Formats: sequence, C-alpha cells, structure tokens
Amino acid sequence: MVDGSFLSPSGLALMFLLGLRHGLDPDHIAMIDSLTMQAARDRPKLARWTGTLFALGHGAAVAAVAIGVAVLMPDVAWPAWTGAAVEWAVIALLLLVGVLNLRALARSGAYAPIGWRHKALRSPPGPAPRSPPPSSRPA
Repeated sequence: MVDGSFLSPSGLALMFLLGLRHGLDPDHIAMIDSLTMQAARDRPKLARWTGTLFALGHGAAVAAVAIGVAVLMPDVAWPAWTGAAVEWAVIALLLLVGVLNLRALARSGAYAPIGWRHKALRSPPGPAPRSPPPSSRPA
C-alpha cells in the first residue's frame, strides 16, 4: 500500500523538477513544435495555446497511467515483456511523428516559417553584415 510520503514538500518539489526535465526532452519539444506549426497554419488563434494544452493533456495522461499502475500493481503480475513492449510502442510513435513531419516538409509549400524562424531561414545570401566601427569618442 502507498503511504503518501511522496506528498511531502520535498517529494512534490522533486516530482515538479522531474516533470520540468521530462518536458524538455527532445521528443516533447519536437511534438509541441510540430503541433504549434500545424495550429499556426490551420487555427492561428489556437497556436499560442498549443504548448499549454499539450502540457495539460500529457500531464493528465501520465498521471492517469501512474495512478492506474499504482492501483493495479499489488494485484497484477506484469509479464517480463511489458517494459520492452512499452518502449517499442514509444519508439514506433516517435518514428510515426518523424515520418509524418518529413512527409509534410517534402510537400511543396507545406512549410512556411513564421516569426523568428522566418528571419533565421530567409536571410539574404552573402557575407554577414559587418558591425559598425567603435565610436571615436574620447572616454
């Protein structure tokens, strides 16, 4: 039985910090970026909320799975292959997202950078502009 000691302030702080670290994993950043770009194209007003909605939905899903496993754990003998099956399912999902993103990029006109990306990707060819010489004012 779970005793609830993980709900202490230090336990909650640790969960929060691990959650922040988990949220900065490259697969999460890529997924949020992909969803935001699609929302910017299809539903611009929703695009600014994409990261928040993803975080809330993902957090709720992870919490539901964690609670479900914690409740079932004492009563279920998990097969040895369960961990490997979950890892392969995650790998398959990430590959699917990657293939769908590459397919979208391969279509002509499917990707149009906006915001800072537009400036970074559409810079004029040629040498970088020189910085102005330091001023000749006396110090």
